[in-house]
Amino acid sequence: MTDKVVCSLSHVKDQNVFYDDQDVLTISYFKRGGVGGYQYRVDSRPASPYKLTESGSRNSVQIFNRDGELTGAKQLRVSGITVLSAVIDVDLSITGLDAARNQMAKDCGLPPMPAYDGGVKEWPAVPTIN
Repeated sequence: MTDKVVCSLSHVKDQNVFYDDQDVLTISYFKRGGVGGYQYRVDSRPASPYKLTESGSRNSVQIFNRDGELTGAKQLRVSGITVLSAVIDVDLSITGLDAARNQMAKDCGLPPMPAYDGGVKEWPAVPTIN
């Protein structure tokens, strides 16, 4: 346990979706069957390769934004299957993620992400302490 402040953003319409200060968008499937595998598509770009989850990471879908593929995007579509063979079908608006991430950068001392040119703010920055 530490007193380090960890910043994250929670999606207003789905509290199972959050974006952390390591630039990872996570959709939690904890207590919802876990994730067996998934693929995702950002806007109208080609879908990602199908990813099978490893036993230690089966509680969530994780999309790493280190290469900026979510920057400026408006829609994220995720499809896959849970460990219990239920269908994962998520169609999520990520409009405003850039603006919220930039505000989180200011509030938490993180490097900035390229600015998005508007949109509805669906990602309020909420600093949390772990």
